[in-house]
Amino acid sequence: MQTQLPLTIRIAALTLAAISSLSAAADDGRSVQSYCSAKTNQTYGFQCQGFAQFAPGAGLEPMTQVGVVSGSPTGVFDGYGTLSASIGSIRQHVRGQAIFQDRTCFGHITYKVWIALPNGTNGPELPSLDIDFAVVDGGDQILGAPNAFNATGADVPRIACKLVNIKR
Repeated sequence: MQTQLPLTIRIAALTLAAISSLSAAADDGRSVQSYCSAKTNQTYGFQCQGFAQFAPGAGLEPMTQVGVVSGSPTGVFDGYGTLSASIGSIRQHVRGQAIFQDRTCFGHITYKVWIALPNGTNGPELPSLDIDFAVVDGGDQILGAPNAFNATGADVPRIACKLVNIKR
């Protein structure tokens, strides 16, 4: 013979089940972030090449950037590089939080960018840099392409970046 549980116990059980489901969904999001952050918790040498616009109304021009960036256990990337284009060369400090989409570790990062001053401090902040990327070769390489949301024409950079693990 089956007994009926009181209504309050049934409601409590349903509420706990709903909270448990929400918690499991949140854990899944964290586990993707943790899984991919663990793969990219390394130091990478990087090179970006392509074409970008450096002044409003100006056309696209060739550019290259080279540097080093380190990932953290939480997916924060921090590093330094030198940008070279017709405007000259400029040393930059970049820092951003990677957001991973799923366990393929495809993701997006918005880097804050500063001029890196000779005394080791940050100078003026430059426009941020949005990059979509794919983690490949077990985390030993990252391939990326900057993008410009809601932009067209010369406002969209045509740049490809490759990061390679610096094995120590």
